[in-house]
Amino acid sequence: MALVGPTGSLTVLVITMVLSGTLITPQVTGHSLAVDLAAPPGAAAEAFGWVITAATLGIAAGQSSAGFVVEAFGPPASFVSAGTAGVLLAGVLWVRRATLLPRPAPAPVA
Repeated sequence: MALVGPTGSLTVLVITMVLSGTLITPQVTGHSLAVDLAAPPGAAAEAFGWVITAATLGIAAGQSSAGFVVEAFGPPASFVSAGTAGVLLAGVLWVRRATLLPRPAPAPVA
């Protein structure tokens, strides 16, 4: 999207945005599955609540900061900054992926 630029084709921008949007459902499914695997038994509802809260706060912060970037540097810079943030977050999640593995149930005390 950043390559379209302010003088680029609106049609190309719309097509790239629609293609980018096709990743939303797999992303939501992936984080829902991760919460389901990582949440302790009996705490899934609370865990999903925290995920929704975090996503809502992240969306609000992202939209707010994108507005500042657009005003200061233009729309292409906001696309680059959003993409960079996404890649950095993916890197953090990749490094911490072992923390999402299900833990074995403790052995019953006899």
